[in-house]
Amino acid sequence: MLALIHAVRLASAPSLEERLCGLTLLERAVLLAQGKGATRILIATLDEDRAVVERVRLHPRVRTAIEGVTSATATGGEPVAIELHYDRVADVQLRDARDRQLAKRRLFEACRKPVDGFISRHLNRYISLAISKLLVDLPISPNAMTLVTFSLALVAAYYAVQGGYWPTVAAAFLMQWNSILDGCDGELARVRHQGSKLGQWLDTIGDDWSNVLFWAALGYGARAVPVVGSWLALCGYVGAAGNGVAALANYAVLARLGSGDFYALDAGKTKDRSGFFGGAVAVVELVLKQDFFLFLMLLVALFGLMHHALVAIALGAIVTAVNSIVRALGFFAKKA
Repeated sequence: MLALIHAVRLASAPSLEERLCGLTLLERAVLLAQGKGATRILIATLDEDRAVVERVRLHPRVRTAIEGVTSATATGGEPVAIELHYDRVADVQLRDARDRQLAKRRLFEACRKPVDGFISRHLNRYISLAISKLLVDLPISPNAMTLVTFSLALVAAYYAVQGGYWPTVAAAFLMQWNSILDGCDGELARVRHQGSKLGQWLDTIGDDWSNVLFWAALGYGARAVPVVGSWLALCGYVGAAGNGVAALANYAVLARLGSGDFYALDAGKTKDRSGFFGGAVAVVELVLKQDFFLFLMLLVALFGLMHHALVAIALGAIVTAVNSIVRALGFFAKKA
């Protein structure tokens, strides 16, 4: 599939090497064409900019054959499937500072997902996008951001094992920030065209085992609760085990699908949410979504009821584990 990038600079056009959101304009156009499936890329440019084309050819994320030409008609008769302009980003023609701000805003707004939960859509995503905009020009990779997010869960677990009101509130607060920052790695990867299968797996595994560690730590910290402490601790351990089992079942399916993206599990599936039963399932799915659940746990912690909520967490984890096991068995039965 042939892609043609128009990169002949006019008097009012920006430089090919002007940077926007961590990439030069020409790098962005090439990586966009590559992401659209181009197997060969022609860059129509001036002779004086051939050196820029050569530098883009050596970019570590460029895997597609690139050729610099002096005319947009020099395609050798091959039909052009993808046609791009280096100075047009997110459907914005870059001419002044206002255009650049609009293009940047559109690039990040495109990171919102239809699968975002209620809290993510109305709270978390606004904060994560603002943070990602500050980080996008810094040498912080999406995978590094995933590790930063996971480290918050480790600190949250440290506070959770201590029990008591304030350590538990601090733990819940850190897990809420874990949920917020969880969006940043994907946002940086999408805007910078740095997505990878390794990044998908790191993100999925980081999310899953953040929860496993947190529920186990919270259960340990619940031992000091009078009378029912030992039972609440058991609920915390069951919650951790249920999340762990669900994660392992999901990994088996994802590995067979060749993806590390959790949402690949339901890709292409339609869900009937009509009627009473469908509405009830929709409500349960909303509550069990990580963004909503962690925000709810923060509110519960502020009321001093976090440890008692472990009963509900254990029940939810059992349901999640059973659902994941059934889905995995059904998936492999169909493959067989």
